[in-house]
Amino acid sequence: MGLDSVELLCEVESYFQVAIPDPLAESIATVGELAAAVTQLRGLLPAGNRTAAHARLLDQVLRCLQAGFPAATAATPLTQLGLLESGQPVRQQLADCLSLKLPPVPAPPVFSTPGWLYRLLGTDYVAPAQPHWTRATLPDFIDWLLAAHYRVLLPAPATLYEVQRAVIGLTADKCGLPIVEIQLTDRFTSDLGID
Repeated sequence: MGLDSVELLCEVESYFQVAIPDPLAESIATVGELAAAVTQLRGLLPAGNRTAAHARLLDQVLRCLQAGFPAATAATPLTQLGLLESGQPVRQQLADCLSLKLPPVPAPPVFSTPGWLYRLLGTDYVAPAQPHWTRATLPDFIDWLLAAHYRVLLPAPATLYEVQRAVIGLTADKCGLPIVEIQLTDRFTSDLGID
């Protein structure tokens, strides 16, 4: 474990008031594994399903969006609502309505025509995939909000799902990556750059 991972581990232990034994800490490689370890050590519910905190916040977001998007539902893609574009007025309106700062979303990468790569590789050329968050819906957005504001919205995580949101928030704070880019399957070293 490097200095960054030890610092993150100390922050997680402090936030959750738990001591993670060294052998267990050495075996943790992903964000999800860290959340599962904390959940087990705290004796919390191992339920990974979204909780009442998620449902309440989703209802609040839908009410806030009602004026500009009366047909919005939980299945509405964020791209249709303009929530993935930083300059959209809907983001500021929603932030004001919720009294929360919305998590930043990086601009989706723009892939031009393959050009020389396609000519070089021919039919073996595979275009890069869009990031997972470009296909997100409102429940995903609520996950990000809970992770971004875990200290306020999840002051006492009681389930695996809530611990996962808090661990993602703590990880984002530590590594400086946008919350939307951190997944439970991400490895701390190779995916997030935490040594």
